[in-house]
Amino acid sequence: MLVVLGAALAVLLTVVILRTETSRLHNEIAGLERKIERRGHDLRAVEMELARLRNPMLLRLRVQEVSRQLAEQRADDAGDSGQTREREAH
Repeated sequence: MLVVLGAALAVLLTVVILRTETSRLHNEIAGLERKIERRGHDLRAVEMELARLRNPMLLRLRVQEVSRQLAEQRADDAGDSGQTREREAH
């Protein structure tokens, strides 16, 4: 009789341990799934930003802006060089 009770206790203890381990693994998997979901959301946001940056119209506008800035800078540099020459002549 004690052997049967001991065996039953061992089985019950094994079931409790397995259930505890299963719950722990389930929680760990759920945490990893949330992490994957967040990473997917971050990836979609970066892909959307990349697509926006690849927009041909925006690219043209940025090229025009940079060209305008370079032209202004060259004009300023040319103006500065002319003033330097005038000072040297006097």
